[in-house]
Amino acid sequence: MVSASVAWGGVLFGLLVFWGGLAGLRSGLHGLAGDSLHRVVRKWGRRPWLAVVTGILVTALVQSSSAVSVIVVSLTEAGIVPLPAAALLVLGANLGTTVTGQIAAWRPLLFSPLLFLLAMVSMLGGKRGRLCAYCCGGLGLVFVGLELMVVFASATPAAGLLHGGANFYSGLAAGTVVTGILQSSSAVTGLAMGLAAGGVIPMLGAAGMVLGSNIGTCVTALLAASGRGREARRLAIFHLMFNILGVALAIPWVRQLLWLCGWYILGPERCLANLQTFFNLATVVMGIAFLKPLLTLVRWLVPR
Repeated sequence: MVSASVAWGGVLFGLLVFWGGLAGLRSGLHGLAGDSLHRVVRKWGRRPWLAVVTGILVTALVQSSSAVSVIVVSLTEAGIVPLPAAALLVLGANLGTTVTGQIAAWRPLLFSPLLFLLAMVSMLGGKRGRLCAYCCGGLGLVFVGLELMVVFASATPAAGLLHGGANFYSGLAAGTVVTGILQSSSAVTGLAMGLAAGGVIPMLGAAGMVLGSNIGTCVTALLAASGRGREARRLAIFHLMFNILGVALAIPWVRQLLWLCGWYILGPERCLANLQTFFNLATVVMGIAFLKPLLTLVRWLVPR
């Protein structure tokens, strides 16, 4: 059994590797998309029903709901995308960002050497080759980082001892704060997977971290909208208010949601990935159904 400092240092190192891999993956995908990313959001985002699909697909492509939120805030400020369509774009981005968790939950560590080899070969292919190398290398680091977190968490002397100490609400607070700092809900979801799989925190605490990451990710839109016009601030407030409302509605049913997502059947990683996806899918449906009253409330909160 390794010492606590070494084990927790390994968990932190795994988180940094996971986070760095996400950054590389996003950088490569964003570079490959180029200006077409802005054109797609600008063209399709103005149509309400296509806005949700656009938010999902673009975020799944670039693996960054934060980047999509910043783009949408800018387009809303410029009057290119109206507030209702912008709100639907943001909801779609919430769902699209869950793709990373679903991929990481499979823990396909054996693919990492192949991805690193592809990254080295791609470096010889000019600018686009380097961008492909960022994608392959970044994805490989995501798998390695998650595996490191699981291995070191399970080796922690406190593994299992915190089973009753880390409750849902402490996990919710931690997920919100850490996501606000890291600006990455995917990294926090990966951390929750690693700690739960290693037995360091219970599933309820990990579920709290996953749901809290949905609140913490709103910090990006709030920062992007600060000092901007009325419509941009309304969009940021909508994002925050809606995600808080969704988490509040999910709290009484969190145990049932975990059972529905495969608790004790699929394992911690797959269960938490499913929770993140199912939660955001449910909130997207709710957002579409109640979009008009929610926007009315936002306009009242941020008047002319």
